[in-house]
Amino acid sequence: MKFDLTQEQLTATIEALRDYLLRLEIEAAALASLHAADKLVETRLEQAEVVRELFEHYVNL
Repeated sequence: MKFDLTQEQLTATIEALRDYLLRLEIEAAALASLHAADKLVETRLEQAEVVRELFEHYVNL
């Protein structure tokens, strides 16, 4: 599937992905201090990795 994006849309997408990635990493770090939140930490780290891959993809377009 191919989508045509303007430079403005691409820049906004990259910025949003970067912000979301940072939020997920910060949340995972905060949750890591709570031993009962191990599963949620794992989930957030997995989500962060997916967002990191998307970020890298869009940055390299």
